[in-house]
Amino acid sequence: MGVAALVVAGTLAAVSLVRASSESSASSFVPEPPTRILDSRVGLGLAGPFESPTPRALQVTGVVATPGGTFQVVPPEATAVVLNVTAVLPTADGFISVRPDGAPGAPTTSSLNFRAGDVVPNAVTVALPASGAIEITYDAFGAAGPTVEVLADVTGYFVPSADGPPGPEGPAGPPGAPGAAGPPGPPGPEGAPGAEGPPGPEGPTGPEGPEGAPGADGEPAVAPARVVWVAESGGDFTSVGAALASIDDNGPATPYVVRIAPGTYTEPGGIDLLDHVDLEGSGSGVTLIECECASGDSSAAVVRATSVRAEMRHLTVRNLGGGDHAVAIATTDTGIGDLSLSHVRAEAVGGDLINVALHNASSSPRLHEVIAVAVGGFQAAGLVYSGASSPVGRGVRIGVADAAVGTGLRLETTEIASVPRLVDLHIDVAGTLEAVGVYSGSSGAHRIADASITVSSPQIARGIDNRWVLTVERSAIDTVGGPGFSAGAYNRGAELRLVDVQIENHGDGEAVHNSNVDHAGTVVIHNSTIFNLLGPSLHADVGTWMFVYNSFLSGSVSG
Repeated sequence: MGVAALVVAGTLAAVSLVRASSESSASSFVPEPPTRILDSRVGLGLAGPFESPTPRALQVTGVVATPGGTFQVVPPEATAVVLNVTAVLPTADGFISVRPDGAPGAPTTSSLNFRAGDVVPNAVTVALPASGAIEITYDAFGAAGPTVEVLADVTGYFVPSADGPPGPEGPAGPPGAPGAAGPPGPPGPEGAPGAEGPPGPEGPTGPEGPEGAPGADGEPAVAPARVVWVAESGGDFTSVGAALASIDDNGPATPYVVRIAPGTYTEPGGIDLLDHVDLEGSGSGVTLIECECASGDSSAAVVRATSVRAEMRHLTVRNLGGGDHAVAIATTDTGIGDLSLSHVRAEAVGGDLINVALHNASSSPRLHEVIAVAVGGFQAAGLVYSGASSPVGRGVRIGVADAAVGTGLRLETTEIASVPRLVDLHIDVAGTLEAVGVYSGSSGAHRIADASITVSSPQIARGIDNRWVLTVERSAIDTVGGPGFSAGAYNRGAELRLVDVQIENHGDGEAVHNSNVDHAGTVVIHNSTIFNLLGPSLHADVGTWMFVYNSFLSGSVSG
């Protein structure tokens, strides 16, 4: 080939091109273990340092001296050699140029550049003339006299390669363009008649004929027994209250279903569920029963259920307020499992003082996939139990916001629970000055499990506020509070048990605080993780007890 030298150096790459001959031919590369053929320091190849700007010739092909003896490293037929050239301790800045011996004129390209005192290697590929020698020149940028020691190691060479056999025949090219059409031929004989074509388009409609005689009466339509439809149009009633008022023979042997079509049904006042009459919507996001049912006391509710055996499912109930107290759904004196709420959403959003989404007074409805939302007012609570209630539910979601005092779940019952009956809870309380995830009061013993409790407030935030006996199992509590007293779990009752619980408190207070304000109570912590960002993880007032087993604490302990 006509390329004489290729140079690649460190982070800078340069290509040195020198014409070796006018002929070009294919070559093959033959790698060699690095073999030194030049070390001017010890007189190998050339003796003594190189002096600027005097060129020196180095024989490469044939038999040459090496540190291991005299033998052939590069054969005479080689067309180019690959070297590793090293400049050692130059006395002045400059460059080294490597090119075929006998090249005309002074070198105009550099193979490696350096500064005085450097040791710089570089890979060089240089074409070989017929003599098999190369020319090496040190140039201190035109200055005469500076010197440098030079090393050269052969790492491979190129030899001519024979031409390969002809390759396979390539594919045929695309067909050429068609030629011009010839002149038309003479007409052929007439063909046989073709098949009959399809019918033509239909003509315009004629004038209307006279009215016919009335037909005979048809069979009566089939109406399911004891199913009453409420719909904005086409149903039996347009009001849920009116549909319930039409039923007077309901009982264990004659149960009813009031089915409510998609739509929003605004009731003039609260409605009362009937015994053995189910209320079924078309979906909690599709069927909405709403009312401005607030009043001056806590009796105001959109739907009331007292001592009934029935079910509500697949609908939303919303109290828009209009007074001091607003309750979406209120149940009273129903036994465990007598009343069931499934896929129901309860919203209380308009009370001036108190908003409660779902209130159960001495009542134990079974809750499944229920959402309770309370917003606004002085006090807002998502789910409330009082009296002789036994909370039973799974998959309950509670949201409370924008009130002065907000509580997600409020337990004020006399129940003594041996196993958790409220499981899979998700509680979120935010935007209130005092925010509590779960409040446990009265004289009962309550248990919840598999709960996710998130509480945030600009002042006071408490994930758990226990006033009597409460057990929390397999749950996560996260509180974020302001300058007021905050705690992940606050106990001022007889006993608080935390089992497999993770608590994180990011407010001003402790992750777990055991107070002696109301009782000299006890806190028991099992297999739990307790984290507090700003203060101690645990605090126990004088006279209280706290027992911790197999738990991880992040932060100090005080009290």
